[in-house]
Amino acid sequence: MAARWGRRDFIKIAGAAAAGSILPFGRDAAAGGDAGKPGPRVAVVTAADYAGKAEDVPADKAAALVSAAVAAVTGAAEGDAAWKALFTPADRVAIKVNTIAGAKLSTHPSIVSAIVAGVVSAGVKPSNVLVFDRHERELKRAGFAVGPDASGVRCLATDSPAIGYSEGIITSGSVGSLWSRAVTDFATAIVNVPLVKDHDLCGVSLGMKNLYGVIHNPNKYHDDGCDPYIADVSACPVIRGKMRLIVIDGLVAQVEGGPAYSPSGAYRYAGIIAGTDPVATDRVGCEEVERLRKEMGFKTLAEAGRAAKYIRTAADRGLGVADISKIEVVRARV
Repeated sequence: MAARWGRRDFIKIAGAAAAGSILPFGRDAAAGGDAGKPGPRVAVVTAADYAGKAEDVPADKAAALVSAAVAAVTGAAEGDAAWKALFTPADRVAIKVNTIAGAKLSTHPSIVSAIVAGVVSAGVKPSNVLVFDRHERELKRAGFAVGPDASGVRCLATDSPAIGYSEGIITSGSVGSLWSRAVTDFATAIVNVPLVKDHDLCGVSLGMKNLYGVIHNPNKYHDDGCDPYIADVSACPVIRGKMRLIVIDGLVAQVEGGPAYSPSGAYRYAGIIAGTDPVATDRVGCEEVERLRKEMGFKTLAEAGRAAKYIRTAADRGLGVADISKIEVVRARV
C-alpha cells in the first residue's frame, strides 16, 4: 500500500473481505464473565494457510482478517453493519500505527487499508480519516505514502507541519508530556493498530504500549517495566474517551528479541487480535505471545524477568478487564 488510497481501493478491499471464506467462529470454553454476564469480547483471527510459513499474507486475505475480526468483536454481520456499530458519520478517526522498527516489523499497510475502507463504509468522510505515527521518515520506511490520497484520506506524522504537538504539557498520573495533536485536536475516535511483539523491559508491546508514540518524551517512562506509565498514558482523557477499536497486527509476531526486529524470535503468526477493551485486548495478546514463546522454546515472560505487570495496573485503574476468565475470546480462521 505504498500507493495512495482511492475510492477504487476501498471498493476492492471491502469486496475481497466480503468474499473471503470465513470458517465458523469458536469461543474459548473458559471465556466469558459470570453466568449470563459475558465480559469484553476479543477476536483472534488467523489466516490458516499462511501461519508459520514464509509467504506474506496477501492484501485480500489481510482484509478478510480485519473484516472477520470486527464482525466478531461487534457481534454484527460482516460488512458495513460491523463498522457502523463503532463509528458514525460525524467522527474524525485517527488511526495510530507502529512503524518504529522498520519495514520488517511495522504495521502492515494492507491491514491499515482494510481499516480505512471499513471506517469509510460507516459513513466517515475520507477527509476525516487520518493515519499517523511519530515520524514521516518511519512511515515512509514502512511503506506508507505520506500525504493525502485522491479521496482525501491523509497519512501524516506528528512531525508533519500539519500536526505537531499540543502547546502545553498534559498530565495523566505520573506522565507529563506534550501530546500529538492527532489525538488532542483532530480525533473524536481512535483506532490503535500496534503489533504482536515482546518487549525487553515491559514484557510485551501491544496496544497500550503503542500509545507511547503519541507523547513527545516516551524515553522518560520505561523504568520498572514501564509501570505505571503505560496505564497512565492510556488513562489520559485524550485517549481514554476516544479509543474505539484496537487491531493488533500479527501478520508477523516478534515473540523474543523485541521491540526491535530479530529474525530468531520472529514468527509468521498470520493473524490479528482485535477488541474494544484495551486491557482485555492486551491480555489476550500477551497470552498469544506466551503461547508462541513456548512453541518456539523460549522461557515465559515471568521466567525471563519481564512479566507484563502493566496490564494488571491498567485493570486496577478501571481501564478494562485483565482477568482472562472474564474475557470472551472468539477465534476464527479465514
